[in-house]
Amino acid sequence: MPQSARAFLLKYTPPHVLEFALQFVRFGISGVTSSLAGVLILYVCTGIFGMWYVASSTIGFCGAFIVSFTLQKFWTFRESSLHRMPLQSLQSIIVAACNLALNTGLMFIFVQRFQIQYLLAQCIVYLSLGMLDYGIFKLIIFKHDKLLQAPSKDVSQTSGLA
Repeated sequence: MPQSARAFLLKYTPPHVLEFALQFVRFGISGVTSSLAGVLILYVCTGIFGMWYVASSTIGFCGAFIVSFTLQKFWTFRESSLHRMPLQSLQSIIVAACNLALNTGLMFIFVQRFQIQYLLAQCIVYLSLGMLDYGIFKLIIFKHDKLLQAPSKDVSQTSGLA
């Protein structure tokens, strides 16, 4: 991007819009990175070690999930609390399971009912689920809790009690 265009964007774009756009780009990069990790694991397990492709795919899915969760938590949404990780992991696993069910159902509907070519249908489903996931991760799983981040106040000072 030319320097003048970058300067224009930085000067005239509200900061919250810029942060949203950057976060959404990080979300996409994290998704692509985790997908590539899953495919790489699949290839190594099956192509190099001779494992059955279904087992390799399962291992790859798990590896991709770990990469995705780690990147989404610490890079995309910059949510660094470790004490919330077990709950966030469980919530992310539930989202992944729901995505699998939605992916399967939507693919069937788009291809069988609407006669959409299967590769195009898969792209539509991935894009739709990605947008849904972004909202779920941002607003629920990795939301920044302002109350937890605020400095604690002594109750005796705020209530007038000494």
